[in-house]
Amino acid sequence: MDTARDIAIKIKIIKNIFDQAVNRAVGPVGLTAAQSLMLQHIARASGGSVFQRDMENTFGLKHPTVTGIVNRLESKKLIICTTDDRDKRRKRIAPTDRGLRLTDEIRGDMDRTGENLLRGFSAEETALLSGLLDRMIRNTPHDLCPPCGFCGKEETK
Repeated sequence: MDTARDIAIKIKIIKNIFDQAVNRAVGPVGLTAAQSLMLQHIARASGGSVFQRDMENTFGLKHPTVTGIVNRLESKKLIICTTDDRDKRRKRIAPTDRGLRLTDEIRGDMDRTGENLLRGFSAEETALLSGLLDRMIRNTPHDLCPPCGFCGKEETK
C-alpha cells in the first residue's frame, strides 16, 4: 500500500507531466501552461469576462501570481483588462479576438493531454478520482489553499 508520501510524489509527477505536455503544445505560440489555462478560463467565462479575484479563487492562486499571468497575457494582446464600473477596485478581464482565436487553436491539444492522462479509466473511475481529488483539496490547510471552486472554503477578509 502506498504511503501518503508516495501518493504526494505521484501527484507531483502527474502535475509535471501535464505541465510539460501543455507547455509543448502551447510553447510554439509563446504561452506557458499556466497562461494557457488562464486564457481558456477567461475565454469560457459566462458573460464574456471574468474578475481577477474570481480567477484567484477558481485556480487557488495568490493575487501576485494571477497578476503576473494576467499582465503577461495582456502584454501579448490576448486579453484586455478594464476597471469595473460599479467597483473601481475590481479588475474585469476579457479575451481579445486574438485571444479567442488562440484558445480555439490550443483547446484540442489541452483536451488530448487530459484525455491521455485518463486513458483506460471508466466513467466511474474518472468520477471516483475526481471526488477523491476534491476531498484532498478540501483537506488542505486553509493557509495553503486559498478558496477555489473545488475546496468549498469560504474567503476570509
